[in-house]
Amino acid sequence: MRRTLLALLMALGVAGTMVPATPAHADPVGTLACPSIPANRDPAVTLVVYRVARALNANDKVTLSAFEAGWVESRMNNLPCGDKSSLGVFQQRWDYGWGTPEQIMDPVYASTQYVTRAIVCDRDHPGYSAGQVAQCVQRSGFPDRYDQAAATARAQLNEAARTHAIAGGSATDVTGDGRDDIVAFTHNPAGDVYVALSTGTGFGVGLKWHEFFSPFGEFPALGDVNGDGRDDLITFTQGPATASDVVVALSNGSSFGAAQKWHDLFAVGAELPRVGDVNGDGRDDIVTFTCDPNADVYVATSTGTGFAGTTVKWHDFFCLAGEFPYLGDANGDGRDDLIVFTKGATNDVHVALSTGTGFLGATRWHDFFGLNGETAL
Repeated sequence: MRRTLLALLMALGVAGTMVPATPAHADPVGTLACPSIPANRDPAVTLVVYRVARALNANDKVTLSAFEAGWVESRMNNLPCGDKSSLGVFQQRWDYGWGTPEQIMDPVYASTQYVTRAIVCDRDHPGYSAGQVAQCVQRSGFPDRYDQAAATARAQLNEAARTHAIAGGSATDVTGDGRDDIVAFTHNPAGDVYVALSTGTGFGVGLKWHEFFSPFGEFPALGDVNGDGRDDLITFTQGPATASDVVVALSNGSSFGAAQKWHDLFAVGAELPRVGDVNGDGRDDIVTFTCDPNADVYVATSTGTGFAGTTVKWHDFFCLAGEFPYLGDANGDGRDDLIVFTKGATNDVHVALSTGTGFLGATRWHDFFGLNGETAL
């Protein structure tokens, strides 16, 4: 069965080379030659590589090395084939200790394996170029190819960064493939969560991913709270002070896991919740907007397994004139900023930029909003 699976995975073949010193095991598996290799990148793959590098706090050189390696090895495509036992974006070999074929064919897993090794190579050899870091990880028989791909890799990295910023972190990508999906929350007695996955040209059939939601009127949100490249289900309960919790169900790429409490209070004072990565660490945080006389903005940052302690005030006003709040990376620095839309006499759009530990004073970025009842996204 294992040989059959491997033969099927590698039936198309590509030329990718990685030669770690000692294979974990060396079962010979025959492959067919690749009839062709895609001429250009898969944008979904480039976005996954970027998001994983960002989630692991990789520096620019390491991130660029990942794009150089991905372009050289697969033209940034998740290939089910390769030289000998090579598979995936980085042509990693299952028989040389990179993981199972199924794991290597998961772009999030493959990118994590590459980036974690590249971070170590860069740390041990700070004078290396991005291409030399790539060679340190890949151990190719053609070591000069990676630096030669620097210009193409840089263009693709910048494209992925812009896409990530525009999408606000791809706020409904539950599979981690770089495409936003449709998530529907039912408020009937069953309270189920359904997902229709994007194919790139349409959406698949809606399938139940979680067996309950909103039996007590929770407020739903989606965000990548653990930094694995997949958006998770977050619910905010607005019950009594002792029950106003934040609950998270993590996405595994095909369903949401069991709900677990990540934070022990929310909405005691009828706050409005948002989810976004305000400190730029690759994990989405909780931001709450109070509409009480103080009208403050509070943040609880994600640690990857919970939200850090008591929320800390990051901004000293909100909701004084009935603003509508949103989060998004307005300046492209990898941190989500506070954006408010006023629907009063001025109808302006104001932005307070995130510094990573707070929001700067709000500045008007646009001189009208809401004149004809527009809806902000």
